[in-house]
Amino acid sequence: MNVYIRNIILLVSGVVVIVLIAAAIYFLKASQISAVVGLPMLSIGAVVLLMIVLTSTAVVFASFDLQDKTQALALPEGSIRAVIALMLIVLFAILSIYLYGSIASGQVTHLGVVEKGTRDVLLNTYGQTNVVSVPVENGQRFDVWLQGAASGDGVDFAKQLLVLVGTLVTSICSFYFGSKAVSQPSDRASNIAAPVIETLTPPTYKRGDGPREYTLEGNGLDRITGLKLTLNGKQVAATGVKASTTRVQFKVEIASDQESGVWSLTLVDSKIGEQATSQGLVVS
Repeated sequence: MNVYIRNIILLVSGVVVIVLIAAAIYFLKASQISAVVGLPMLSIGAVVLLMIVLTSTAVVFASFDLQDKTQALALPEGSIRAVIALMLIVLFAILSIYLYGSIASGQVTHLGVVEKGTRDVLLNTYGQTNVVSVPVENGQRFDVWLQGAASGDGVDFAKQLLVLVGTLVTSICSFYFGSKAVSQPSDRASNIAAPVIETLTPPTYKRGDGPREYTLEGNGLDRITGLKLTLNGKQVAATGVKASTTRVQFKVEIASDQESGVWSLTLVDSKIGEQATSQGLVVS
Protein backbone atom coordinates (compact mmCIF):
# COMPACT_ATOMS: atom_id res chain seq x y z
CA MET A 1 0.00 0.00 0.00
CA ASN A 2 1.28 3.46 -0.89
CA VAL A 3 2.53 5.54 2.04
CA TYR A 4 0.39 8.47 0.97
CA ILE A 5 -2.77 6.33 0.96
CA ARG A 6 -1.95 4.88 4.37
CA ASN A 7 -1.53 8.34 5.84
CA ILE A 8 -4.89 9.38 4.43
CA ILE A 9 -6.56 6.29 5.91
CA LEU A 10 -5.06 6.97 9.33
CA LEU A 11 -6.08 10.61 9.22
CA VAL A 12 -9.65 9.76 8.20
CA SER A 13 -9.86 7.11 10.94
CA GLY A 14 -8.71 9.58 13.57
CA VAL A 15 -11.25 12.17 12.41
CA VAL A 16 -14.04 9.57 12.44
CA VAL A 17 -13.17 8.49 15.97
CA ILE A 18 -13.14 12.08 17.26
CA VAL A 19 -16.43 12.92 15.51
CA LEU A 20 -18.16 9.80 16.85
CA ILE A 21 -17.00 10.49 20.40
CA ALA A 22 -18.19 14.10 20.21
CA ALA A 23 -21.53 13.06 18.68
CA ALA A 24 -22.13 10.44 21.36
CA ILE A 25 -21.38 12.88 24.18
CA TYR A 26 -23.62 15.55 22.65
CA PHE A 27 -26.46 13.08 22.09
CA LEU A 28 -26.36 11.79 25.66
CA LYS A 29 -26.35 15.31 27.07
CA ALA A 30 -28.98 16.77 24.75
CA SER A 31 -31.46 13.90 25.00
CA GLN A 32 -31.15 13.54 28.80
CA ILE A 33 -31.62 9.83 28.27
CA SER A 34 -31.93 7.62 31.33
CA ALA A 35 -29.06 5.45 32.49
CA VAL A 36 -31.10 2.31 31.78
CA VAL A 37 -30.97 3.05 28.05
CA GLY A 38 -27.84 5.19 27.96
CA LEU A 39 -25.50 2.62 29.50
CA PRO A 40 -26.10 -0.11 26.86
CA MET A 41 -25.82 2.50 24.11
CA LEU A 42 -22.58 3.76 25.60
CA SER A 43 -21.21 0.21 25.81
CA ILE A 44 -22.12 -0.55 22.17
CA GLY A 45 -20.61 2.74 21.05
CA ALA A 46 -17.42 1.98 22.96
CA VAL A 47 -17.12 -1.39 21.21
CA VAL A 48 -17.57 0.27 17.80
CA LEU A 49 -14.92 2.87 18.61
CA LEU A 50 -12.60 0.15 19.85
CA MET A 51 -12.94 -1.72 16.56
CA ILE A 52 -12.11 1.46 14.66
CA VAL A 53 -9.03 2.02 16.82
CA LEU A 54 -7.93 -1.61 16.36
CA THR A 55 -8.36 -1.29 12.60
CA SER A 56 -6.23 1.86 12.62
CA THR A 57 -3.64 0.04 14.71
CA ALA A 58 -3.59 -2.79 12.16
CA VAL A 59 -2.94 -0.26 9.39
CA VAL A 60 -0.06 1.23 11.38
CA PHE A 61 1.43 -2.22 11.98
CA ALA A 62 1.09 -3.02 8.28
CA SER A 63 2.92 0.17 7.35
CA PHE A 64 5.93 -1.11 9.32
CA ASP A 65 5.59 -4.69 8.00
CA LEU A 66 4.64 -5.98 11.45
CA GLN A 67 1.31 -7.52 10.43
CA ASP A 68 0.50 -11.20 10.94
CA LYS A 69 -2.01 -12.27 8.28
CA THR A 70 -2.75 -15.52 10.09
CA GLN A 71 -4.24 -13.67 13.08
CA ALA A 72 -7.41 -11.62 13.56
CA LEU A 73 -7.13 -8.11 12.08
CA ALA A 74 -3.53 -9.03 11.14
CA LEU A 75 -2.41 -7.97 14.62
CA PRO A 76 0.25 -9.87 16.58
CA GLU A 77 -0.83 -13.16 18.11
CA GLY A 78 -2.90 -12.78 21.27
CA SER A 79 -3.83 -9.11 20.71
CA ILE A 80 -7.54 -9.70 20.15
CA ARG A 81 -7.77 -12.16 23.05
CA ALA A 82 -6.12 -9.63 25.32
CA VAL A 83 -8.56 -6.93 24.17
CA ILE A 84 -11.54 -9.22 24.87
CA ALA A 85 -10.23 -9.99 28.35
CA LEU A 86 -9.71 -6.29 29.12
CA MET A 87 -13.16 -5.43 27.72
CA LEU A 88 -14.78 -7.96 30.05
CA ILE A 89 -12.92 -6.51 33.03
CA VAL A 90 -14.07 -2.99 32.15
CA LEU A 91 -17.63 -4.21 31.53
CA PHE A 92 -17.67 -5.90 34.92
CA ALA A 93 -16.49 -2.68 36.60
CA ILE A 94 -19.13 -0.54 34.83
CA LEU A 95 -21.90 -3.03 35.54
CA SER A 96 -20.96 -3.34 39.20
CA ILE A 97 -21.03 0.42 39.74
CA TYR A 98 -24.29 0.82 37.85
CA LEU A 99 -26.07 -1.99 39.67
CA TYR A 100 -24.90 -0.76 43.06
CA GLY A 101 -26.04 2.78 42.25
CA SER A 102 -29.43 1.57 41.03
CA ILE A 103 -30.06 -0.62 44.09
CA ALA A 104 -28.78 1.91 46.59
CA SER A 105 -30.72 4.92 45.31
CA GLY A 106 -33.62 3.38 43.37
CA GLN A 107 -35.01 4.55 40.06
CA VAL A 108 -35.47 8.33 39.68
CA THR A 109 -38.40 9.46 37.52
CA HIS A 110 -38.85 13.02 36.28
CA LEU A 111 -42.51 14.04 36.69
CA GLY A 112 -42.11 17.47 35.12
CA VAL A 113 -43.56 20.74 36.37
CA VAL A 114 -46.61 20.32 38.66
CA GLU A 115 -48.80 22.56 40.79
CA LYS A 116 -48.02 23.23 44.44
CA GLY A 117 -50.99 21.14 45.59
CA THR A 118 -49.87 18.14 43.55
CA ARG A 119 -46.39 18.46 44.93
CA ASP A 120 -47.77 18.48 48.50
CA VAL A 121 -49.77 15.32 47.80
CA LEU A 122 -46.61 13.63 46.52
CA LEU A 123 -44.71 14.67 49.64
CA ASN A 124 -47.43 13.27 51.91
CA THR A 125 -47.63 10.03 49.92
CA TYR A 126 -43.95 9.20 49.33
CA GLY A 127 -42.19 11.31 51.97
CA GLN A 128 -39.69 14.11 51.64
CA THR A 129 -36.73 11.77 51.17
CA ASN A 130 -38.23 10.31 47.98
CA VAL A 131 -39.46 13.53 46.37
CA VAL A 132 -37.05 16.10 44.97
CA SER A 133 -38.59 19.39 43.87
CA VAL A 134 -37.30 22.70 42.54
CA PRO A 135 -39.60 25.76 42.72
CA VAL A 136 -40.43 27.62 39.51
CA GLU A 137 -42.76 30.58 38.78
CA ASN A 138 -42.45 32.29 42.19
CA GLY A 139 -42.90 29.08 44.16
CA GLN A 140 -46.37 28.29 42.80
CA ARG A 141 -45.20 25.44 40.61
CA PHE A 142 -42.45 22.87 41.10
CA ASP A 143 -40.22 20.76 38.89
CA VAL A 144 -40.46 17.33 40.58
CA TRP A 145 -38.42 14.11 40.55
CA LEU A 146 -39.72 10.98 42.25
CA GLN A 147 -37.29 8.44 43.61
CA GLY A 148 -38.73 4.94 43.88
CA ALA A 149 -37.40 2.20 46.10
CA ALA A 150 -35.69 -0.76 44.49
CA SER A 151 -37.91 -3.84 44.25
CA GLY A 152 -36.92 -7.17 45.74
CA ASP A 153 -37.06 -8.86 42.36
CA GLY A 154 -34.78 -6.21 40.91
CA VAL A 155 -32.26 -6.67 43.71
CA ASP A 156 -32.24 -10.45 43.23
CA PHE A 157 -31.80 -10.08 39.48
CA ALA A 158 -28.94 -7.62 39.98
CA LYS A 159 -27.19 -10.03 42.34
CA GLN A 160 -27.53 -12.94 39.92
CA LEU A 161 -26.36 -10.85 36.99
CA LEU A 162 -23.36 -9.57 38.93
CA VAL A 163 -22.34 -13.08 39.97
CA LEU A 164 -22.80 -14.35 36.40
CA VAL A 165 -20.67 -11.61 34.82
CA GLY A 166 -18.06 -11.92 37.56
CA THR A 167 -17.76 -15.66 36.95
CA LEU A 168 -17.51 -15.07 33.20
CA VAL A 169 -14.77 -12.47 33.63
CA THR A 170 -12.81 -14.66 36.04
CA SER A 171 -13.02 -17.80 33.89
CA ILE A 172 -12.12 -16.10 30.61
CA CYS A 173 -9.28 -14.03 32.05
CA SER A 174 -7.81 -16.96 33.99
CA PHE A 175 -8.07 -19.19 30.91
CA TYR A 176 -6.44 -16.59 28.68
CA PHE A 177 -3.55 -15.69 30.93
CA GLY A 178 -3.09 -19.31 32.07
CA SER A 179 -2.97 -20.66 28.54
CA LYS A 180 -0.54 -17.95 27.47
CA ALA A 181 1.75 -18.73 30.39
CA VAL A 182 1.80 -22.41 29.44
CA SER A 183 1.98 -22.05 25.66
CA GLN A 184 4.60 -19.32 25.35
CA PRO A 185 7.61 -21.32 26.63
CA SER A 186 6.75 -24.33 24.47
CA ASP A 187 6.13 -22.12 21.43
CA ARG A 188 9.48 -20.42 21.87
CA ALA A 189 11.26 -23.72 22.35
CA SER A 190 9.69 -25.25 19.25
CA ASN A 191 10.68 -22.29 17.07
CA ILE A 192 14.35 -22.26 18.17
CA ALA A 193 16.80 -24.58 16.43
CA ALA A 194 18.76 -26.87 18.70
CA PRO A 195 22.56 -26.61 18.67
CA VAL A 196 24.41 -29.00 16.38
CA ILE A 197 27.47 -30.86 17.73
CA GLU A 198 30.11 -32.15 15.31
CA THR A 199 33.35 -32.94 17.15
CA LEU A 200 34.76 -33.08 20.67
CA THR A 201 38.53 -32.55 20.96
CA PRO A 202 40.26 -34.40 22.54
CA PRO A 203 37.88 -37.37 22.83
CA THR A 204 39.51 -39.02 25.89
CA TYR A 205 40.37 -38.25 29.51
CA LYS A 206 42.45 -40.09 32.11
CA ARG A 207 41.07 -40.04 35.64
CA GLY A 208 43.07 -38.02 38.13
CA ASP A 209 44.83 -35.86 35.52
CA GLY A 210 43.25 -32.69 36.93
CA PRO A 211 41.48 -29.98 34.89
CA ARG A 212 41.85 -30.46 31.16
CA GLU A 213 40.71 -28.17 28.35
CA TYR A 214 38.31 -29.39 25.66
CA THR A 215 36.87 -27.89 22.50
CA LEU A 216 33.40 -28.61 21.16
CA GLU A 217 32.75 -27.62 17.52
CA GLY A 218 29.47 -27.31 15.64
CA ASN A 219 26.77 -24.74 14.85
CA GLY A 220 24.45 -22.61 16.97
CA LEU A 221 26.63 -22.95 20.06
CA ASP A 222 26.58 -19.29 21.17
CA ARG A 223 23.65 -19.95 23.56
CA ILE A 224 25.55 -22.64 25.51
CA THR A 225 25.99 -21.58 29.13
CA GLY A 226 27.06 -24.87 30.64
CA LEU A 227 27.96 -28.51 30.02
CA LYS A 228 27.91 -31.67 32.10
CA LEU A 229 29.04 -35.27 31.78
CA THR A 230 26.90 -38.15 33.09
CA LEU A 231 27.50 -41.86 33.64
CA ASN A 232 25.29 -44.24 35.66
CA GLY A 233 23.53 -41.42 37.47
CA LYS A 234 26.72 -39.53 38.38
CA GLN A 235 27.39 -36.05 37.00
CA VAL A 236 30.45 -33.87 36.51
CA ALA A 237 29.94 -30.22 35.57
CA ALA A 238 32.29 -28.43 33.18
CA THR A 239 34.00 -25.20 34.22
CA GLY A 240 35.32 -22.15 32.38
CA VAL A 241 32.72 -22.39 29.60
CA LYS A 242 33.36 -19.95 26.73
CA ALA A 243 30.92 -20.20 23.83
CA SER A 244 30.80 -18.77 20.32
CA THR A 245 28.64 -19.61 17.33
CA THR A 246 30.83 -22.51 16.13
CA ARG A 247 32.92 -23.41 19.18
CA VAL A 248 32.66 -24.02 22.91
CA GLN A 249 35.75 -24.23 25.12
CA PHE A 250 35.54 -25.70 28.61
CA LYS A 251 37.45 -27.58 31.28
CA VAL A 252 36.69 -30.97 32.79
CA GLU A 253 38.11 -32.66 35.89
CA ILE A 254 37.15 -36.21 36.83
CA ALA A 255 38.48 -37.67 40.05
CA SER A 256 40.34 -40.97 40.11
CA ASP A 257 37.62 -42.65 42.18
CA GLN A 258 35.00 -42.09 39.45
CA GLU A 259 33.95 -44.85 37.04
CA SER A 260 35.64 -45.35 33.71
CA GLY A 261 33.64 -45.59 30.53
CA VAL A 262 31.91 -43.31 28.03
CA TRP A 263 30.47 -40.28 29.81
CA SER A 264 27.60 -38.73 27.81
CA LEU A 265 27.70 -35.00 27.13
CA THR A 266 24.71 -32.73 27.89
CA LEU A 267 24.50 -29.06 26.89
CA VAL A 268 22.74 -26.32 28.82
CA ASP A 269 21.08 -23.96 26.32
CA SER A 270 20.02 -20.54 27.59
CA LYS A 271 16.74 -20.66 25.63
CA ILE A 272 15.66 -24.29 25.35
CA GLY A 273 17.27 -25.76 28.46
CA GLU A 274 19.24 -29.00 28.70
CA GLN A 275 19.92 -30.82 25.44
CA ALA A 276 21.39 -34.34 25.35
CA THR A 277 23.94 -35.00 22.61
CA SER A 278 25.32 -38.06 20.87
CA GLN A 279 28.85 -37.06 21.83
CA GLY A 280 30.66 -38.77 24.68
CA LEU A 281 33.97 -38.50 26.51
CA VAL A 282 35.94 -41.75 26.88
CA VAL A 283 37.27 -41.84 30.46
CA SER A 284 39.95 -44.39 31.31
